[in-house]
Amino acid sequence: MGVAERSSDIILLTDREGQAIYVSPSFGVLLGLDRSAYNGRRPSDLVHPDDLDNMYAVFRNIAKTLEPASIAARTRKADGGYILIEYLAIPVITQGEFSGLQIVGRDMTEHQRVEEAYRETGRRMAESHQFPARSDAGGGQEWHSGGMEPCHGGVERDPGCRCHREGKETYKAGSLGRPDLS
Repeated sequence: MGVAERSSDIILLTDREGQAIYVSPSFGVLLGLDRSAYNGRRPSDLVHPDDLDNMYAVFRNIAKTLEPASIAARTRKADGGYILIEYLAIPVITQGEFSGLQIVGRDMTEHQRVEEAYRETGRRMAESHQFPARSDAGGGQEWHSGGMEPCHGGVERDPGCRCHREGKETYKAGSLGRPDLS
């Protein structure tokens, strides 16, 4: 039994037109679909319609540049629901010519859930401490050393700033233990 047969990631091989010519067993495990039924099929049979244009653009670019690329796409399961899968597509070269893709897909659903939980936690912290949850467009929120009050000025001392005249230090978010919630 080969590596592809034991992998928990989806592994697909396609021909140059994008039709599946090999589908690993994990395809059936993750999506609840019969993997043999997917041979000869295209991404449009499973990828969410809103993600297809981007996926095809990435595939066309790989065929043109012969450089690997990754893309995340919602992929339909047997029950009709979707899971987020990050695909890494690598060009297959035969006799110096593009002949298809080797695609490895990993379920990102749990990763996405954890990221959303972190964002929500940051949002709640920002609300409870009454400080901004996002950095400004200039590269980061700045904070005075005297508490969690934001400074309108830069890291440089500004003699016109009341807080700088009072001797408060100003730090970039994320430095010296200050939160970086960008």
